This record gives sequence, structure tokens and C-alpha cells, in this order.
Amino acid sequence: MDLSTTERQIVRDGLPPSSKAEMEFALEALYANRHRWVDLSIPERIQILDEIIPSLQNVAQRWVDYSRTAKIITPDKPGYGEDWTFVTLMFRQITTLKQSLKDILEHGRPQIPGEVYTRDDGRVVAEVFPRGLKDQLLFNKLSGEIWFNPGVTQAQVMQRQGLAYRTHTSNDGRVALVLGAGNVSALIPGDFLYKLFVENQVVILKMNPVNEYLGPLIEEGYAPLISRGFLRVVYGGVEEASHLINHDFVRELHITGSDKTFDAIVFGTEEAGTNNKQNRTPVMTKRFTAELGNITPMIIVPGPWTPDDVTYQADALANQLVVNAGFNCLTPRMVVNWAGWNQRDAFNTAFNAKLASTPTRNAYYPHAADLHSKVLDAHTETANLHGKPANGELPWTYITGVDASASEDPAFSTEPFCALMSETAIEAASIVEYIDKAVEFVNEKLWGTLVAGIIVHPESLKDPQVKAAVDRAIANLRYGSICINSSTAIAYTMNTTAWGGHSGSDVYNVQSGISFVNNVLMFDDRQIQKSVIKNTFRSPLSSQDITTQRFSNLAERLAWFEAEPNIQTTFQLARSLFGG
Repeated sequence: MDLSTTERQIVRDGLPPSSKAEMEFALEALYANRHRWVDLSIPERIQILDEIIPSLQNVAQRWVDYSRTAKIITPDKPGYGEDWTFVTLMFRQITTLKQSLKDILEHGRPQIPGEVYTRDDGRVVAEVFPRGLKDQLLFNKLSGEIWFNPGVTQAQVMQRQGLAYRTHTSNDGRVALVLGAGNVSALIPGDFLYKLFVENQVVILKMNPVNEYLGPLIEEGYAPLISRGFLRVVYGGVEEASHLINHDFVRELHITGSDKTFDAIVFGTEEAGTNNKQNRTPVMTKRFTAELGNITPMIIVPGPWTPDDVTYQADALANQLVVNAGFNCLTPRMVVNWAGWNQRDAFNTAFNAKLASTPTRNAYYPHAADLHSKVLDAHTETANLHGKPANGELPWTYITGVDASASEDPAFSTEPFCALMSETAIEAASIVEYIDKAVEFVNEKLWGTLVAGIIVHPESLKDPQVKAAVDRAIANLRYGSICINSSTAIAYTMNTTAWGGHSGSDVYNVQSGISFVNNVLMFDDRQIQKSVIKNTFRSPLSSQDITTQRFSNLAERLAWFEAEPNIQTTFQLARSLFGG
């Protein structure tokens, strides 16, 4: 689809900041409707979601085209189909919320699709994925659980599920400010839909300047919420954000972004902000939920890997870096290997080979080159740079052999929000000892608590000692999501699992954030500790290569299937999945 001159200008230049008068008008409308939203019946809410689906279908192609234009993704570049996956996720956000509302209408609370049980260590676990036949067909062998904090009982989990729909009063209405994410477009509606349908708050959305060109499409695609006065979209930078943050009508805030932005809002900037944080005197005390960054570790467990297994897993991991040019908070950033693994060199060689065969991409996110240099400059001798980057692009970069004992290596403390991944090795006398030490290393040394991954061969899990060590790792990793043999992106896309930093963070040590989103089964977020996702060692999901035209076709057909699963969309999706 060719964009018009006006559309290209919007994508290139963004939109003018909203005036104070425009922001006041938006806030007044939301404030006036905040209690009406709380009182809105479940059938009326379902009706709104039903209306959003065709509205989104009308903007879906333009959403993809705007994003491709902004990120300079041409058909010869990797990622040509990736924005269709983000559109798929937007439809999934609607369909999963709709199912939860139907469950509340029929059963009083969202229905948990699997078992709720108590582990030997006393922690309660809810099996939350797959949820229905569609998930079983699309995500064969994939499972998801939510683990709750120690001391929370099964009865307490059930009692507080969907509480906002059972205990609200007409005076509970609130206006929430959502500061939109600038990298993955689907995060934006995910955040405001969560505030609306799970936390029961009307939303003023301030677009991030990086992707504010999507604002008009949000206004069109989510018009059923806007026309009823429950959502408003505004534009601008720091000045406009400050006005909204400090406005009396705004009671709560949410951000998907940087911990530095979070700290600036809570404590202020420069020396004054540093002092306020040290003295525990925040300048902003409204409830502030956040999903921030992470140096995502991927722990490799040695086992009976064939050479083909090594290449398969290295390719799958490299694909995770290539997605969105590396501008994802969940992109694996630190490969953790056992120093004694006899296939470590083969794995690193295969990983480098995959990156070397992948065209470079536009580094569209602000300060990407600076972050790339900060980590690279400390490892020039062990960095592997791939490709011939054009102006505005970065080379795919894989830094091997980072010293795990180093105390202040930037690879451990700086999230390289760009096309860069590193690798380190842990010394240990055995695989079991290595797994335990790897968990200690990532918990204590890597910045962030958002998501971690483990790759382990099924034959390895037949060894009782290795299996016990992996089980300990899952239990002891202090991350909000743990992905076993799965792309870390799956942890976000499920929607029935909860997404956010590991529980226990506060404004004084925010790490990867506070509270959770995507929790469409509506568990009490104060009870949630982490989500655990498990997949097969070699999964069709993990092997999808986003650099191919086949993936682009598959992603588009998956979007239409998620929006409207019928005979036609099912047939088209099956053709893509099985080679047609």
C-alpha cells in the first residue's frame, strides 16, 4: 500500500504537541465519564470490544505500512512481516479480554483453564495456558503458569480474582495516564486496555514521540472507546507529559519504557533527583505502575545436542535479536554458557554465522548508537560485528567471552537496547553445579528482573539431578517471566500469563518495573510473583525465521485468523503453516 503525501509526512515528522487547552478538554471528558465507566455493564463492555475488532481490521494494513515506513523496512530487509505479529497481538488482546468478561458474566470470575495447585515449597501455581482449542492448535506443546507469592493460599487467589468487577462502587472511577511505549506498537493498546478493562480506569494516552504517527490509527481503531468518552489520545514530549503527570484529575500512571524515565518522574532530574532518591523523598507519589527494561539472560544447559541441534538453537536465538532490530525489552542480551561445554565454540560459531547472513536494519530508536558503543568499546577484541550497515544502521554484534567475574562490566549493567548480544561462561565442576551458579550469576549480577530463559534438551531432563537443578532454577530465578525452550517474546504474547518485573520492586529500586499487565485472568497483581512458560526443545514457533517472505505471509494470515477465526482464515493460515 502506498502512503499518501500527508501520511508520509505524519510518519516522518510526527504530530504537533497537544496544546494545554486540548489536554484539558480531554481530561475533562475523561473525568466526567470516569464513574460511568465503572458502572458500565459487562454486556456493554463486550459490545465495545466487539466493535473494536472491525475498527482494527480497517486500520491493520495502514498500521503495518506506517510502521514499515517509519522503521525503513523494505521487502529485502529482515522484519518485513514482524509488524503483522504486533497487529495479531492487538487482536489477541481484544479476544482474550472478551473471553474473560464472558466468564465473569457466566461464572462471576474469569475461568482458569487448568489446575490450581500448591507446590511442595508452599507456593500456589495456576495453569493459565493454553486457554481453549485455538491456543491448543496454534501453540501445540506450549504451556504457561502463574506462580504466586509465598504465603498466598489457593483460597486467597480465587477470592481476589477479578475483584474490580465484584467490589467496585460508583465512586471508584479514576483517570489513569498511560505514557505510550516507543518500540513495539502493540504494547500501547495492551497498556491502555489493561487499565480500562482489568483495573477499571479511564485512560488518557500520551503517545511517545518515537511512534506518535500511530496515534491517528489508534483513534480510529479504538474509536468505540473514544466515542464513549473512556479514552483520549494526546501528543507531545516532556513538557506535555509533566502537565499530565501533575494534573489533579490524573490519579494513576503507567509507563512502558526506561527506568531512567521512571526515576525522573518520581524523583526529578539531575542532582536534585539523585538526592531525592537517596533521601527517599519522591516528588511524585501517585500510584505508578511500570514495565521497564532488562538485560535478559538465556541460560544454555549442555546435553546430548546434535550438531543440528546446536545450529537450530543458535539460529532461533539469533532470530530473537533480529526482531524489531533488537529494540525490545525482552530481547535476550546475555547468553550464559558452561565453560566446560564442549559445544560452546560450535554454538557461538553458528550464532555468528546466522547474524552474518542477516541483512542489517535501521537503528530507529533514539540513542541506539550510543548504547551500542558503550558496551562495544569495553569489548573491542572479543566483539563479532556482522554486515555492512548503511547510514543509520548498526552491525549485528555478538560479544563472546565476557568475564563473568568482572565487577563493573557494562555488559552486565547497561541494557544494550540495540542490535547487540553478549555471551559469558560460568566455571563449574559439573552441569548441575553450573545451573545453580548460573542462576546465582544472573540474579546477582545482571541488571533487571523482567524475563529470563533456559534452553535444555529433553534427554537432559531424564537425569534426575539435572531435572532437579532446572526445577530449582525456575523456582529461584528472580524474574517476572521464566521461559523454558521458548522465545522470551512468547511470555508477553500469551496474555493469560502476567507480564512485568519480578515482584518485590518499589520506587526506590524499580529494576524492571512495578506490577503486571496482560493479566487477563485478573488475578490480584499484588499476589503474583512470576510466570513460567514451557515449550518443546524444537518448536515450530522458535524456528520461524522473520527474515523470510514466508514469515511475512504467515504473520499477516495469523492476524486475520486471530481477529476472525472462520473457515477462510483458518484455511489461509494452514496454507502458511504447512508451506502453501
